[in-house]
Amino acid sequence: MIKIANINTYISTIKNKNFRSLKQVFGGKHSNDYFIISKEIKQPICNISSDSWAIPSGSGSYSIIKVGKRSNPNFIREITTFYDLNESPISKCFWGNNTPYKIRNYSYKKGYTSTGEKTNIRRITEENCPLSKHKYPIGTNLKFLSIWGLFQKKTEQLQCITTSFKGKKLSILKTDFVGDNRNISIVEYPYTSQLKSKNKKFMSFNITTKNNGFDVTNFKSSSDIPKIEFDKYFPYRFFNNNDKAKSLTNLFLKQHNLDNMSIFVEINSAKVTANSYAHFSSKDRAIRWTNPDKLDKSIVNIAAHEVEHAYQHKQIGKLTKGRDNFESDCWYRFGIINNKRENREAKKYLKASENYPKINDPNYMSLYKKNYLEIKSNIAGENAEKKYSVGQKVLKSIFPYFPNDINMF
Repeated sequence: MIKIANINTYISTIKNKNFRSLKQVFGGKHSNDYFIISKEIKQPICNISSDSWAIPSGSGSYSIIKVGKRSNPNFIREITTFYDLNESPISKCFWGNNTPYKIRNYSYKKGYTSTGEKTNIRRITEENCPLSKHKYPIGTNLKFLSIWGLFQKKTEQLQCITTSFKGKKLSILKTDFVGDNRNISIVEYPYTSQLKSKNKKFMSFNITTKNNGFDVTNFKSSSDIPKIEFDKYFPYRFFNNNDKAKSLTNLFLKQHNLDNMSIFVEINSAKVTANSYAHFSSKDRAIRWTNPDKLDKSIVNIAAHEVEHAYQHKQIGKLTKGRDNFESDCWYRFGIINNKRENREAKKYLKASENYPKINDPNYMSLYKKNYLEIKSNIAGENAEKKYSVGQKVLKSIFPYFPNDINMF
């Protein structure tokens, strides 16, 4: 795991409640009211209590700080920090009386910006377990709270700091989750020595759910942001890769009139075959993805490709009255094909489906690439990626110091 001490230094100086350090949380004019009840600093992970929080994978040590308040004898806050083997924090867990339980997870990576500069990358996700719904008293086994899946995601942050010749810049993409809606803010600080300066590039807006899709509202930006075209992909550009994969898949299903056919979209599926990004199964009525964070291919391309396969089986069902439940349901819902050109195309799909290569065939890859189902799905994926890349290039030119990742924006 990569240590990024620089980011911790810079973040603590930003006047933003979302980046407050422990000192800032209990600081200010009332700072003398708080005191440390007890603390365990950088202890081996094997020493942690059995009723503590669930231990994150890769943990090497932990710290626990318990804070009290002189003016309120009943006040208590406890922060448990887990560190990786390089002593970088990978998780912070918070609990106390009359406050939501909270988990903040960290991951680290190194990369390059679109301008070729080296960048240190930190991702942060924060989840809360609202006391209004789950009133757990102090002393509840915290391990089970985190395992039971009772936490709701509240914020995500992508923090990038350049480390190359042009000077250090800090770029932050932050998402606040409010029910099914999201509040997005993107900030580029000119140099890390000018974090208190008002001279920063920013853009903020809300993404709201609308008609099973998303809408952009309350858009604001600094004067140096050019006019942006809100294409149909704009809201999806700011989703994390997991949400982007699922949401774009659902978008393409809707465009093919397949959104009401009960096709299950599964992310991080163990059923995806080796060396595959994703697959559609007509028999299982599912589109399954491998881990979207580990893809070296455009998510929009893969989503359009797999949904095209679903459309192909829809057409086969309309042609044959169905060979499985999904195809039969498509015939029942949409009826037979009356268009001659559409009928000819569906027959090509059927033939290609019947001659689809077996994975253990020694000529599998050659046959796979020549199969008509794959040829048409590749075209659908490439066309979607081409359209998607137009707005993507605009955003990368506006905020060039984020990672030069194929799925950034």
